[in-house]
Amino acid sequence: MVMDMQKQELIAVGQIINTHGIKGEVKVLSLTSFMERFQDLDEVFIVRDEKQLATLSVEKARPFKKEFMIVKFKGINSINDAEKYKQTYMMVTKENTVQLPEGHYFIFDIIGLDVYTTSGDYLGEVVDIITSSNDVYVVRDQQQSKKEILLPAIKEVVKEINMDQGKMMVELIPGLIGD
Repeated sequence: MVMDMQKQELIAVGQIINTHGIKGEVKVLSLTSFMERFQDLDEVFIVRDEKQLATLSVEKARPFKKEFMIVKFKGINSINDAEKYKQTYMMVTKENTVQLPEGHYFIFDIIGLDVYTTSGDYLGEVVDIITSSNDVYVVRDQQQSKKEILLPAIKEVVKEINMDQGKMMVELIPGLIGD
């Protein structure tokens, strides 16, 4: 989830799904592949229904089971204090996201890119990403209302991503698009 709150782009890194214990800790579903990033967070924005509820400082965070973190915020010291943050999102500014290696992108960076073939044909815009062992880009031509094209995010198909131009260049392999 990406939100533009007063011109400051916020990125969801976790969803607070419940309280944990009686000392103000919360159980957070990680929305990032970088679980260790929770231990490095200083401050997060707490958002519900696109409204910022609070800015909280992270006191400590620890892994819990496979995809969860237990987070303790400074000043939240009881289950009653933590209760009001259930079903909210922990968000960070885009500047505070994890630095990715070259050639790797966040989902929110890819969605919205215009997709062209290497021969210059416009295919549409990336409107969604199906995440799996190999991500699949869902491309739709919004103006011609054509059906969706599913492009595997593999180097044989995706030849170039140019974030400055907002473009993705792809090479269609046989059988990828039905005629």
